Amino acid sequence: NGNSFSLLLHPVNKIKHISSNDKYEIIRNYFLNPNMQSKEIIDKFLATLNNSQRFIFEHYLGINNKQLLKQEEIAKKLNTYSSKIYRVVQMCLRKFVTFYLEEFGEETDITLAIQDIKHIRQRPRKYKQRKVVDGTALLFDRFLKKPCTEENKKIVYKFLECIDKKKRLIFEYYFGINGKEKLKQADISKKTNTVQTNVSRIVNVCCTKIVGIIDGKEDFPKQKQTQHKLTHQQLLFEKYLSIPCTKENKNRLHTYLMRLNHKYQLIFALYFGLEGKEETETTKIAEKFNVTRGCIWQILHKSINQIKQDFEETQEERLFKYHLAVDYSEENYAKVNDFLNTLPNKERKIFVHYFGLNGAIKLNMSEFKPLCSSSKASKVIKNIINNLNSILKEPSKEN
Repeated sequence: NGNSFSLLLHPVNKIKHISSNDKYEIIRNYFLNPNMQSKEIIDKFLATLNNSQRFIFEHYLGINNKQLLKQEEIAKKLNTYSSKIYRVVQMCLRKFVTFYLEEFGEETDITLAIQDIKHIRQRPRKYKQRKVVDGTALLFDRFLKKPCTEENKKIVYKFLECIDKKKRLIFEYYFGINGKEKLKQADISKKTNTVQTNVSRIVNVCCTKIVGIIDGKEDFPKQKQTQHKLTHQQLLFEKYLSIPCTKENKNRLHTYLMRLNHKYQLIFALYFGLEGKEETETTKIAEKFNVTRGCIWQILHKSINQIKQDFEETQEERLFKYHLAVDYSEENYAKVNDFLNTLPNKERKIFVHYFGLNGAIKLNMSEFKPLCSSSKASKVIKNIINNLNSILKEPSKEN
């Protein structure tokens, strides 16, 4: 111990020629046999450490009357990994160097001994300079494995004109062709808003197709005709309702739309640009009604299904089909109207609005609350349906 401590009195250059174990011994002796000046620094430094760091540091070096323990023994006592103990000691020594330099502002044997230990000394990393690879050479040599001739280049550029715009951008950024900057896979995925794994897949698929075209096994893909973007209203008629967008159908749509409740009407009109409203995206409609986009889509789908049914069959036909025992005819419907006229005004309103008859607004059970409770409304509707069934079946009984 005395010999290793005496190394501190030798020139600084000698420290580089000793082993790391001897360097740790130098550090240990510095903390064990301090002079008045170094004792103050050690006490100040140890005060900056927390309890666990101090416990590890003192037992690792065996200072301040603490037992000198091995790395594994300290780890067992603290119930942790031995690698963590080594990391804490390294951190403490590194911290001591900065603390020492702040106090004195110059390198000494002790600071150099600490910094010369592996993993503590912070050496500048040497990064290898990446070679700038030519994109076209990479494409032909590595991916296509074909000669880079003018004819083959024309095939590549013609192929890119035939494919989708997004795939073309991915291919161009990947190889840095057509005036595009060569980007990494992660940057391409961010720029084109695609999954990173899909970038390499798209490039590989395009390369196999190009190879097939060069070999004469495949033809160029057919160019998709650019379709004009349809408005929401055109989509409603052509895609959802599958009927022509004529004045007659628009008038019918207006009457069927009035049968929906007020909230459904407003959302439907805002999205499809009806009733003098501008076409609005679902995100803005969701913000307006303070609901999610999913809720808006549910309302739209429900409204579309209801209006589609109205176009396919009227509410009167649906009443006969699902609730009454006879088929729809003008004669039978006249009997229904005659019976409804005999009912009290309140009961007639409930029945007409529930089924949306005679152009009335269709209401749900919960929407009868100002008029009556939903349970009372359901009883009224059941009684009227039973009475209508008995009236409509009377002629067949007589026959």
